[in-house]
Order: sequence, then C-alpha cells, then structure tokens
Amino acid sequence: MHRNKLIDLSKRIVPLLLAALALFAACSSREERISRAISKADEARQRDETSNALSILGKAALKNPDSAGLQEALGDTYLEANDPLSAIDSFENAIELDETRQRLWVKVAELYERLGESNQSMESLRAYLHSFPDDFLAWKNYGSIQETQGELNEAIQSYLEWNRIRPSAGPALKIGQLFQRMGNDPQARSWISQASAYTNDPQARDALASLINLEIQLQQYLPASTWLEQYDQRYGAYNSDPLIREARSTIERWRRAQQEIAEAAAELERKRKELEQQAIEARLQQEAAQRERDALLADQGTTELATIPTPD
Repeated sequence: MHRNKLIDLSKRIVPLLLAALALFAACSSREERISRAISKADEARQRDETSNALSILGKAALKNPDSAGLQEALGDTYLEANDPLSAIDSFENAIELDETRQRLWVKVAELYERLGESNQSMESLRAYLHSFPDDFLAWKNYGSIQETQGELNEAIQSYLEWNRIRPSAGPALKIGQLFQRMGNDPQARSWISQASAYTNDPQARDALASLINLEIQLQQYLPASTWLEQYDQRYGAYNSDPLIREARSTIERWRRAQQEIAEAAAELERKRKELEQQAIEARLQQEAAQRERDALLADQGTTELATIPTPD
C-alpha cells in the first residue's frame, strides 16, 4: 500500500520536474540566443557594419519582443547609425520592459534635446529624477533646459538641488547669475561670492570675474577694486579674460578719478589752511595796529593833561 502511494507520487512529480527542466533549458537557451545576437551585433559594429548589426538585433527582437537588453542594444546601434528617433523608441521600449533601466531616460532626454524637443527632454529627465533624485548631472541638465525656456525660478530650484548634492562653484555661480538676471542683486552677490570662495574649483575664476563685474554694474567700485586685487593674487594680473580686461580698465579709471579727487581735496585743504593762516596773520596785524593806536592815543592824552595849566 505504501509502495503504491510512492509510485503514484513519483508519477505526479516526475512530469513536473521534467517540465521545469524543460522550461529552464528553454529560458537558458533563450538568454543564450539573445546574448549571441548582441555579441554578433557588437562584432558587426566594431567592423563599422552598422546596418548588419541593426539587422541582427532587429531579427532577434522580433523573436524576443520582451527582451529589454535587445531594445537597449538596438537603441545604441541606432545612435551610431545617426537615427535618434529610432534610438528613442528603442530606449523607451527597454525602460517599459525593464523598470531597472530607468537610467536610459538620461539618453532619451539628451536625444530629445538634440532634436529640439525641450519639453519631451524635460519629461524624460523628470521621470528619471523620480527614480534617481540624487543625480546631480541630471539636475544640472534639467535646470539648463528650464533656463533656456526662460523658467528662471524653476531653474534656480533645479540648480539648488545640484548644489545640495554636489556643493561647488558651478551650481552656486549659476544660481547667482540667474538671480542677477531677475534683478535680485543681494542674492546674486551672495551666491556668486560663495562660488568664488571655492578656490580650488576651476569655475571659481569665472565666479570672481562675475563678482567684479556685478559690483561695477552696481557702481560699487571699492569692493570691485578689492575683488580685482584678490583675482590678481590668485590668477595673475596678466590674463586674456575679456571680462577682466574691461573691468580692470574701468577700475583703473575709477582709481585715477579717486586719486584726482584726493589730490584736489588735498589742494583745497592746503589753500584753506593757507587762507586761514593769512586771516589769522591779518587779524594779528590788525590787533597789533589797534594796540599801537590805542597806545598813541593814551600817550597823547597823558601829554595833553600834562600841558594843561594848573589853577593857582
């Protein structure tokens, strides 16, 4: 009895095991076929046979329409064939088939931007950032598109995210420049100054040049002069930056004007003191002359009194 039960159980299990093995073998065989197709296409691409590579991948994709790997490979190959629209379709198919391939949205966004489809590019980046909110390059690109479209407040928010993830001169300078375009000079000065403080960052040089020119635009020549001295200490007084050349010329004119004003003020002060001294000397002379006159009058009075006859 017990033996019969084992036989019946084995009859039920064995077919299931065989089916599972067959399925595993089929899956393994399918993945191998996909892998071989991608490898053959790569070899064709290396031989600059892009059309052949597309043919290999296209046939494999028809047989395996649910393969995200084939769709991504097709997208890369369409890129090499300079067919951005087909590349976009393939990358979007790959994302739809495999949600772990969200990073492909970055490529899609770049392609849309290349085609001049800024709104589509922004939608692609928005989808990507939903899954990867800490990718500073994506925020940078997102902000750049917003800036191009004139969405300055939104661009500032994107650049703030960039700065949150990767604090550096780049995002700080961008934020400051946008505030300057919007007429918010205090915020512009604050952010551009912050950008210039990253002394080891290559973009700090541009930030310091921007800060100098901002102060000049605001007619704040003294701080502009101070920042220019700092610029020269960091990067040398002789450079080809046209912004700095123009700023240096403006500040030199201001310094000459300040020197002329100081010299004129000193000359006025010298003349004032000279006139004051002359007035003092004239007053002293008048006082001396008055004393002499008073003394003469006093002497004359005494003499006259002495000559008056005394009554007997």
